[in-house]
Amino acid sequence: MTLKKTIDKVYTHASIKMKYVIGKLQYKYIPKHAENKSNRVGKSISPNYKLNVYLQRSLEEIDDLIKSNKELKTFILEEGERSFSNEWIILNSRQKGMYDLNSGHYRWTEDIFTNYVYQSCFYMDARHQVTDKGTDIKIPWEISRMQSLFSLALGYRASKDEKYVRKIIDIVRDFHECCPVGDGVNWNVSMEVGIRISNIILACELIQDSALFDENFKRLLVIIIYEHMNHIRRNLENEKDGGNHLLADILGLAGTSAAMPFLPGAIECSAYAQKMISQELMRQVLPDGAHFEGSVSYHRLVGEILSFSVIAQSKLGYSLTNNEKNRLHKMGQFSFDLRMPNGLVPQLGDNDSGRVFQLSTENTRDHDSFINLVSIVTDEKIVYPNRQDGYYVFAPVNTKVDNTVFSRPGGDICEYPYFKCIRVQNDNVFLTFSGMTPESFNKAGHAHNDLLSFCFAVGGEEFIVDPGSGEYTGNLDIRHALRSVNNHSTVSIDNLEQRRVPTDLAQAFQWNSTARCSIASIKEQNAIKLNGKCSYFLTFGNATHERTIDIYQNNKICIYDLVSDMSAVCSLSLPIFPGRIIEKVQDTVIIYGQEYTLQIRGSWQFSIMESLYAVQYKKIVPNRIVHGISNTKDNWIQIDIVTQK
Repeated sequence: MTLKKTIDKVYTHASIKMKYVIGKLQYKYIPKHAENKSNRVGKSISPNYKLNVYLQRSLEEIDDLIKSNKELKTFILEEGERSFSNEWIILNSRQKGMYDLNSGHYRWTEDIFTNYVYQSCFYMDARHQVTDKGTDIKIPWEISRMQSLFSLALGYRASKDEKYVRKIIDIVRDFHECCPVGDGVNWNVSMEVGIRISNIILACELIQDSALFDENFKRLLVIIIYEHMNHIRRNLENEKDGGNHLLADILGLAGTSAAMPFLPGAIECSAYAQKMISQELMRQVLPDGAHFEGSVSYHRLVGEILSFSVIAQSKLGYSLTNNEKNRLHKMGQFSFDLRMPNGLVPQLGDNDSGRVFQLSTENTRDHDSFINLVSIVTDEKIVYPNRQDGYYVFAPVNTKVDNTVFSRPGGDICEYPYFKCIRVQNDNVFLTFSGMTPESFNKAGHAHNDLLSFCFAVGGEEFIVDPGSGEYTGNLDIRHALRSVNNHSTVSIDNLEQRRVPTDLAQAFQWNSTARCSIASIKEQNAIKLNGKCSYFLTFGNATHERTIDIYQNNKICIYDLVSDMSAVCSLSLPIFPGRIIEKVQDTVIIYGQEYTLQIRGSWQFSIMESLYAVQYKKIVPNRIVHGISNTKDNWIQIDIVTQK
């Protein structure tokens, strides 16, 4: 199918007539001069025209920075070489063999974990063609994000070896050939289109001084940027309710309109992006700084999307108001507050390893790069220097290091009343208490059945954890299991879920829920007291669970649980950090760390059960849960922290 026929098919189905014929862009929609600010077309590309979207320092300044740091240069070249060898970053893992020798193309439309290949089709129909259980549409989406272009582009800056530029151009050309606009799985969701074009633009910014970045490729780049911009503007997601998908769409419009503001419709896309950045920042980011979808991982992704959208549109004169800047600053504060002594944040809600730009694999719970990014955008400062993440390209040269940008004014206790989470850090104890109900915002898709659950660490050692997500539509059994109340450190009444889990594949991100929850804290002389109450969805009556957590200064924690409307039994779950040694000695459960040991006893009848833990998306490891059963409504446990000698 030709490009024009594909375009006609797409927009006929969408009942939209294209105002411009994309094929003519190759020779027309390019400015004659760099200073041409109008929306009119030129006749030839200006040799002086430069992309200026995401970078906050010149190419020469980036080169000087890399040259001055041998360790950084070595790291960049190692990552660039992996990407050059077709070992791409897919869902925070390096996946080999991304080039198919048989077809002579990259594996754009394949679920590389099941080898299922999505066929050419009208983009809206792509997710309906899969019948094989275990096939995950998210995999080709992630492949098409092209996040390995970042390491290739920095590899060129570190070496000046044109092979990296040639590879980037080859990848971009191959996608354009194999995945024409509107055809197939990689155009199915505008969020992926927005992240993909952002990665293409960033890479091209970094290589635009190469001799291979010639007029022929620039002409192709015009077409690619225009196609992506138009597809997004005609397929915006969730404008009514908002969410991370809409924000990624806005990122795509912000990046494309800043890259080539002379294109037809770019001025309108820029105006829309600027309006929506301001609107959605104040709507989706709650007054306490957390994102309204109830996931710490998605909080980071949304914060990155907003930050890069602001950077892109700032090149066209946009800036945040003081209130908007303060709200974005609070996003960094939220992640900073949840940062445990080991430098990681707990998993609360879904974690799909999502990023906008990524240089190398990472621990998905390390949010320091995001904290730096927010600090750069809102305060022109950086909190954690010497990060080998490539994010220095987004910081101006005069950015100062300041580890006081974010503080913890709440001391031991930090409450997030809108997100419904409390963080306690007292001496060696770190604990989060959760009551998130994002269904209040009609956005419960990334939340778990974790009401009144807690994550618990001592010093730098994690003991009681959230199991993550690990799978979406590719494996509903794992998806539902890791969202379940029985995989979170809370109580189940009569084996019921706090929210009803849909079984239909199409509803994998939905809940049938009227669950409600409230949490609060009190600081007493010798203890911190946390109180919470949640009600289950009303299908099963007015079942409620009340919990009190008393955190004492003498390394003791007491938890009291009271349930109502119980007809048979209630159960307690305590998911344990993978690798911890656990044993049951009479009525006491002992969990061994490196420096600390937990001794757990109480009114529950304890056992140790096998379970799962998602280190990241598509990486799931065996795990164990301390499980308790009781036929009474009122129960307690006591956790004693013992320092090993």
